[in-house]
Amino acid sequence: MDHDENYREISRVSRRHWRPKEGQVNALLPTEPVTNALALSATSPATRAAYSRHWLRWASWCEGRGACALPATPGSVADYLVECNGAGFALATLKAYCAAISVAHQAAGLDSPTRALLVRKTLQGAAKASRPAKKAAALTFDDLGALVAAAQGPLAVRDRAALLVSFWGALRGDDLAGLTVAALEWQPWGVVLNVFGKTEKGNVARRVPLERRGDALCPVTALEAWLPNASGALFACFRGTDLLSDTLRRLARNAGVACRWSSHSLRAGLVTSAHRCGIAESDIQATTGHRSADMLRGYIREADLQRRCLTTRIG
Repeated sequence: MDHDENYREISRVSRRHWRPKEGQVNALLPTEPVTNALALSATSPATRAAYSRHWLRWASWCEGRGACALPATPGSVADYLVECNGAGFALATLKAYCAAISVAHQAAGLDSPTRALLVRKTLQGAAKASRPAKKAAALTFDDLGALVAAAQGPLAVRDRAALLVSFWGALRGDDLAGLTVAALEWQPWGVVLNVFGKTEKGNVARRVPLERRGDALCPVTALEAWLPNASGALFACFRGTDLLSDTLRRLARNAGVACRWSSHSLRAGLVTSAHRCGIAESDIQATTGHRSADMLRGYIREADLQRRCLTTRIG
């Protein structure tokens, strides 16, 4: 099922789980969301797929408790959030669940229960009780060399290409999984990746240049070695999974180092490494696609912690 079909699934599942209350008439049945090409292009494929997953989870929760998923009551949504919060879900996840519920209601022409005071206060309470979000540890340039050297066996070509393209392109896991052979623009000096990630809208891609380095950490050489194995999707096996994190753990074992990384560590690592080398924030942001410089500086502040430490700078 493709991303657009996932998005349409919100409405189909809404119909299955929608239970009319006494006195309601057929005119209140949820309608199909607008799914023409222009409407779909307003939301990235990754976001549409996330909405679908979150809605399916919410609808299943409602079915198990005899509650109405669409239209939902603020009380049901608040109960759902309390249960998810108690199970240890992050605040960002709770907000994502609310977004999916809201989109489904808007698509059906209904008022969203997530706007109710009860739901907003529940989220505020979860925010106060939640721990700060744990950021992925940065996999820096020095770490990258050790992991690439540890890539051995039948998966070595794929592993090297995935790691190096993700690092130098500052890609999210979904960005890597969404790359296609057609999205590559080959140049005499390297290749341009046309990335359609969660912050890119419609047909406007983030253009990420990768230049030849001439060493073992060259992303262009690694990509050329992997290309004969790809057709359509460049890294089809990474779709819908966290295989990149699993790959990092396996390579860390091969290298004999403790793995503290996830798939997002490669993106964080490029920002950290670039900042340490004195590269301008604007150039880093052009590669990462961060819309806000403040978001980018979140990575940089982590990289600067040791440099700013005063312990060894006095006396």
